[in-house]
Amino acid sequence: MYQSYISYRACGGGLKEADCLVKLIHNAGTAAGFYGARIGEGNTVVVLARHDAAETLPHMVDRYQQEAGCNAALLAGASPTAMALGVLWLIHDTPL
Repeated sequence: MYQSYISYRACGGGLKEADCLVKLIHNAGTAAGFYGARIGEGNTVVVLARHDAAETLPHMVDRYQQEAGCNAALLAGASPTAMALGVLWLIHDTPL
């Protein structure tokens, strides 16, 4: 996901505010349950994380708002397409 974001930025897409949130997620890393972040539709930031990272994400958004100086809304869940087709859960015996 990070490589996707880097490529998008290299083509001139994205926003500096999105950079801030992607960087916060990246710095938190897999130890905090975050596996990636990238720009989504409408300059949203899509985050891939473990279920238990949901407790940390609101704090990340608060920090983002302080650092970026703008408001943010936290939306959680799956898209209508994912809901219609089902969600694939990946379970690993060893940590990634």
